[in-house]
Amino acid sequence: MTWMRGRRVWVGAAWVLSAGLASQGQVLNLPPRDVIIQSRALIDAEVAAVLEAARHAVERRTFRLSYTPGGPGADIQMGPGGRPRYIRMLSGQEGHAETVTFLHYTATAARGCDGMPRTGELVLEYEHKGSTWTAKARMRSEFELNNAAFEMLAGHQALTSGPVERLSDRTLRALVAPFQRPEGVLGGPPPGTLMSLWLDTDSLLPVRWSLTLPASAEHGIPAGVPDFEVWFTYLDGLELQPPTDVPAPACIS
Repeated sequence: MTWMRGRRVWVGAAWVLSAGLASQGQVLNLPPRDVIIQSRALIDAEVAAVLEAARHAVERRTFRLSYTPGGPGADIQMGPGGRPRYIRMLSGQEGHAETVTFLHYTATAARGCDGMPRTGELVLEYEHKGSTWTAKARMRSEFELNNAAFEMLAGHQALTSGPVERLSDRTLRALVAPFQRPEGVLGGPPPGTLMSLWLDTDSLLPVRWSLTLPASAEHGIPAGVPDFEVWFTYLDGLELQPPTDVPAPACIS
């Protein structure tokens, strides 16, 4: 009887465990749009599924990255894998564009004109001043525009689910990670800074990226400092194309 009672206890525990795993499996089988609106914290596999869906949603879409919703900024057309394919930036004074910079992220391995392979992705950088385009080839670096946000979207950093916010007629959910300064960079946000990639829970498109600084007497940061943030304003129907007035270099000189 003692063995039988022990067997009943073991069988009961096994049933509870299998039921729990089945319940978790049901959650994992939910569509990403149903997963992201869960009121609880998401498990790692769910965060990965939501990110994968977000990468597919934003691929080939063009948006303007700006400090305020709908404000001026760089135009970005996304490629596969959560990374930009094209970026167009204007610079000048008093609203007059004096320089146009166009970046083409080729998704191909960089190589030198000596035939030797280089580390990283080949980037073609075009610049227009006056009436002339110039072009050069280089490697993609950690200092690309908004690189930390795209690293998050690409899944190259461990993320956890964050808060849910209501913004006008949309609901956003944050995916959160500690901010990491690029190697060799001095200054910048202090340790303990968090970065958040905010996704629209309906479309799964990224709509905001923000930094939350910790209160720190040592660094002179009071409590309640507003987040630093940039916004993604989508430009339906706009497709970016590299300039054709100058030959595209095939290697890094």
